[in-house]
Amino acid sequence: MKKNKNIYLFIFLLSSILVVSCEDDDVNDTVPRFDPEIGFRSTSIFSEIEEGDTAFLEVVIFSDRENTSAVNVSWDITGADTRSGSVVIPANSKVASFFIPNEENSTVDGERTITLSLSTDSGIPLIDGDRSSFTYSLIDDLKVFSLGGRTIDTVEVNENIATLQLVLDVTSSVDEDVMVTIEADSESSATVMDDYIFPGGTTFEIRSGTAEPSIFVDLVNNNVLNTAERFLQINLLDVAGSAEVSLQDVDTLSLNTVVVKIIDDIKTFQIDRLDPEVPVNDDTLRITSAGTYRFSTSLSGANVVGVTSLDIDATNVEPSLVGRFSFSSVNENGIIQYERGERSKDVLFDVDASAFDLTGSNHITFTLAGVTSNVGDEAEVVLVENENSLVVEIVGRQP
Repeated sequence: MKKNKNIYLFIFLLSSILVVSCEDDDVNDTVPRFDPEIGFRSTSIFSEIEEGDTAFLEVVIFSDRENTSAVNVSWDITGADTRSGSVVIPANSKVASFFIPNEENSTVDGERTITLSLSTDSGIPLIDGDRSSFTYSLIDDLKVFSLGGRTIDTVEVNENIATLQLVLDVTSSVDEDVMVTIEADSESSATVMDDYIFPGGTTFEIRSGTAEPSIFVDLVNNNVLNTAERFLQINLLDVAGSAEVSLQDVDTLSLNTVVVKIIDDIKTFQIDRLDPEVPVNDDTLRITSAGTYRFSTSLSGANVVGVTSLDIDATNVEPSLVGRFSFSSVNENGIIQYERGERSKDVLFDVDASAFDLTGSNHITFTLAGVTSNVGDEAEVVLVENENSLVVEIVGRQP
């Protein structure tokens, strides 16, 4: 008799465990369930949703038993919204899904309370609690615009980038056409038309669905070398067109301003050093036989706008070398040209065999003598100081 009591106690404990396991969210739970129940999957339960978003929900038969017939489950929305519908869990399945879209509007309604409930006449009971009915808040998708981050940002740009895009920070997607107003602050040292242009004016439209609502500034690539730094401060003044759009409600100097530092597109040219460890102007190219030789020039900074010409002079030529070397036909007369996009160019020169009939070492110094541009920006094309010469040593017969 005592043995039977222990068996009954075991069965009672097992039953208690199984009842607790009914709260498990795994629909394929291998632990036996005494009674199937219907409810939301736990991942379908939420506390709030923004208007314009769509909720994805799943209803489940929580049971280890096979579902041999289709089960109809109804859903109802009450409160600030009123809708209803149904979903069918197919035979031989335990899950069905449905969507509830939350329509967008153009009014500020605050948080609205909505209750979503399940019901069924299938004979299978619903799970108690929020698995069969829960309440959530529908929230306005307010579009709050700001510019510039938490402090006054400074964006450093080169004047040759053509168009600068400054992306506005918005708390929600722009789903209506809105008008944005900006200004160039009176303290700006940059000058309109000379340094920048607002191509859309200071009031412009941002269309619904724009992925990155932005302010666009065209920079004027002028040919004047400005020694002083130029700053353009852009203030975001207003956004209008909907009750749901506004500016960040803070000091405009902390979130609604950006400063653009405009840098001249200076193009600097030099002869590339053969050995960076050798002191400036002491690099030497040593030549021991006749042939065609080369050294390189390079461009730093911005790209050339049009065609830029470099003049190369042969200076400090020892008299005995005159007529024994010449510039190659590819850069005849010691001139090379940089075109748009080019960052380096070689200078070629020929050394005649007769140069090696001379005794000892003889020297030539190649020097960048000048730089000109065909687009009128001579002030912005410059030579790098102390990096514009190369010594060539012609090693002749030893005495």
